[in-house]
Amino acid sequence: MRYQHSPVHPATGSVPGTVAVMPPAARRSRARLDEPAIAVIGGSLVGPATALFLRRHGLRNIVTYEALPAAQPQSGGVMGLRHDTLGLLDGLGVDIDAITAVGDRNVYAYDLTEHGPVQRAVSAFPGVVTSWDALHAQLRGLVNVRTGHRLVGLDEAGGRWRLRFRNRPDALADVVLFADGRHSTGRVLLDPGRPLRYNGYVVWRGLTDPPAPVPRGFERYYDVRHGRLFSITAPLRQSGRCYWELSHNLPEATYARLAGAGPTDRAFILPRHVGGEARAVIRDAARYLPAAFAAVVERSEVAGIPVNDATMPTRAVFTSAGGAVAALLGDALLPVRLQVGAGLNQGLRQAAEIAEAISVADRRARLDGWEQQVLQRLAPWVEQGRSRAHRNNLGVYEPVRAGRTTTPQGDQWAEPTWVLA
Repeated sequence: MRYQHSPVHPATGSVPGTVAVMPPAARRSRARLDEPAIAVIGGSLVGPATALFLRRHGLRNIVTYEALPAAQPQSGGVMGLRHDTLGLLDGLGVDIDAITAVGDRNVYAYDLTEHGPVQRAVSAFPGVVTSWDALHAQLRGLVNVRTGHRLVGLDEAGGRWRLRFRNRPDALADVVLFADGRHSTGRVLLDPGRPLRYNGYVVWRGLTDPPAPVPRGFERYYDVRHGRLFSITAPLRQSGRCYWELSHNLPEATYARLAGAGPTDRAFILPRHVGGEARAVIRDAARYLPAAFAAVVERSEVAGIPVNDATMPTRAVFTSAGGAVAALLGDALLPVRLQVGAGLNQGLRQAAEIAEAISVADRRARLDGWEQQVLQRLAPWVEQGRSRAHRNNLGVYEPVRAGRTTTPQGDQWAEPTWVLA
């Protein structure tokens, strides 16, 4: 599937041929009369995309904030973008060819046995594999993000949200959209009854020069006996290096000792935190891998992600007493496990839909409908990720619905549906 690059109009933020452009006077009048001031929290991927979706619907009074001096990936170095998501990004002016990291779209699955890898299946991912760096560079080229703005409080002032930043002036907004990732400040402020819980396993990741033989597409190696999952990609177009992940169970106390804080407090272990003890833990986890892959892990600069869960949300939209609106998007609402290739896609889809809901006159009714739809759609994807990890002896299994699980309607990448467990 090929996508033609459609640049965003520099003055209107719209894609030529898709959104009617209002005359400047009409735009100024609309901004004065009925356009809300919107704050987007999070400068990684979903946040900048949210700002672009809003602009496509003619909304102009938007500011995007990022807590860090520069955004960093929280969920992985490569991600699958499905065909419908690619269409959304193409409509924003993202160059799909530039963000395609792997040409081979197949996922090659193997079981690791005592006799070596045995091929399980080959499936075609319905889209492309991208890298965080490539997609972030494209989005940041289209959106101005105010970095170094760490939100520490949110309260109401005169019927609007007052955003309180650490060491920065306060800001006011009518709508606040949180796309600030797995360790979301928005979730803590708006939905404090759903704190993060460590699920019991960690994902190490890194980049390496291609091993021999060179991997094809996206390769996954399942070691159910030892509770290991290893993945490695073909060389990425942008760097020529292969991306890999190694998942395994890790006690919470061990994680806290390696990272200097617990898994719900420190959302990822940066390479500078990976010292001798961490290297020993990683080396022990890789000992069941084929020698070539164990060597890849050994020679790579490594980062780590603890897999955290939260209870299922009952709300995605929150309204202040004065009518100001806030919402949680993507991983800020609830993380979806990496293995199902749905987390980023869900976040971008939610962002596109909420931007449309905010742009219409009956905003409140449309947001109610959006919230219900998002929660219904999210639950089976979350269950699918949890159950797949459980089948590989990773972490602690907490079903989304007691006595039920999910299965794809078609191949393993299709939309999941509920079945009896």
